Amino acid sequence: MFGGEKFVPLSSTQQGKKKIVIDGKPCTIFDSPDEDNSSRICNQGSAFPDDGNGNGITGTCGCCACATIINKAGGNTSEKQVIMYATQNSLCSNRRDVSPSNRGGTSSSQRCEILRGAGIDAHEENDTSIYDLAEKVESGYGVIIAVGAQTYNEDWYGPYLPGNADGHALVLESVIRDGLTGKIEGFYVIDSNGHSTKECCVRVTARILEEAFRRRGRELGLKQGSAVVTSQIIW
Repeated sequence: MFGGEKFVPLSSTQQGKKKIVIDGKPCTIFDSPDEDNSSRICNQGSAFPDDGNGNGITGTCGCCACATIINKAGGNTSEKQVIMYATQNSLCSNRRDVSPSNRGGTSSSQRCEILRGAGIDAHEENDTSIYDLAEKVESGYGVIIAVGAQTYNEDWYGPYLPGNADGHALVLESVIRDGLTGKIEGFYVIDSNGHSTKECCVRVTARILEEAFRRRGRELGLKQGSAVVTSQIIW
């Protein structure tokens, strides 16, 4: 899945921080999320789309997030390649008695195994906070978080309705901090439902992302949230 090469971990991140102004406020931001980035996997479900006869595999946010992490680490993979690997190794749901929108789904442990299949060691971090994960991101580790989609992005997924199955996997891409105090103001995430590598990079406030992260964590029986973190620096 890594594209014929072998993953080589880094001793320190190659990304930097820059000063920007967001909504009239001076901020610092890790990496350059507004720039188009071909490593991001978007158009979720396009590898095996629903053909109207229930033959698609479209609930693939976790597979897409893994593909983005692999590419960030220097690999060259796609949604299709990761899904094929996952299905061949029983690392995603592939039951024909469920709808395509629920087919292809992964758990955090399965995402770890997918990344290990590409040579990138990863582990689960459960009951962690979004703010602890921010430090991982700023150090160059790859991070995939589980969120409630409707809480995180009502514009895309509609308002939150209790009882809805809206678990979603996102890559935690960048951290936005107040330029004076260093307080975390927000994040950029990679959402594979975006239609382009630029659209899939979504800015979200710290308050909203924390709420979506914690809500999904509670649904999974945790006090805080669930994430997959690479054990080595990848970019």
